[in-house]
Amino acid sequence: MTIPPESELPRHPEIRRILLLIFGSFFLSAMVVYLASLYARSLQMVAGEFFLVLPSLLYLRAKTYDSRTVLRLWPANFKVLAASAVMAVAAPFLLDEFDRIVQTFIEMPAEYEAMLLEMFRAQTLFDWVMLFLGTVLLAAVVEEMLFRGMLQQALERKFDPPFAIFISAMIFAMIHPSPWLLQVLVIGLLFGYCAWRSGSIVPGLVIHAFNNAFALFFTNIDTEQLSWYSWNGHVHPTIVAVAACLTFYGLKWFNNLTRPPQS
Repeated sequence: MTIPPESELPRHPEIRRILLLIFGSFFLSAMVVYLASLYARSLQMVAGEFFLVLPSLLYLRAKTYDSRTVLRLWPANFKVLAASAVMAVAAPFLLDEFDRIVQTFIEMPAEYEAMLLEMFRAQTLFDWVMLFLGTVLLAAVVEEMLFRGMLQQALERKFDPPFAIFISAMIFAMIHPSPWLLQVLVIGLLFGYCAWRSGSIVPGLVIHAFNNAFALFFTNIDTEQLSWYSWNGHVHPTIVAVAACLTFYGLKWFNNLTRPPQS
């Protein structure tokens, strides 16, 4: 089917207003994270994600938008979720290997690495609970609502889907200020594709949450325990091969189960 004219589509915020909300919320969230790091370290990620999404939710409510439609909060059927889960389990290993390849050319600054370890290392059970809530659950839900729901959907009304997905992924990468701009862009493209193809943020949310959980786990484990995983500074080739096959199979299955909104 083809998308109807914009005048016949449900109301949606303008792109420029969405960008103002996202970048304004990002700076607000960054200040909250900094303050929390001084006085309540365990709460900084939860607080940061909360203030990242709060202005947008208040705006949608004040302007009486249908939040479920704007944010693409539509359910996905079990088979689509299963295909997403296959990609979710496998894709983080490929992304990790991609990250290691990139870092052979662009090394992460030691100061930045130390800051990340300080933010994402869990010392107590409460730290684990708050980090899981903030970086795995809230981060996936909040960022998918903002970028693949509100922003990408607005872009899709103005541009062809590949361009809309790319721009949304690029802005998503820009609010993750790190040496991993390229890596975040790549995974953002996958999230965007899943949202466009399925009409829901749920498939991308599943992959997003798994990827963040993977990163959190590996940040908190000693490298000596990863001898089975690493090979000459890279992910073991067997793991990469299996992950590539599963990702390909999951994506093919996902494509067979979903239909894009336009021919």
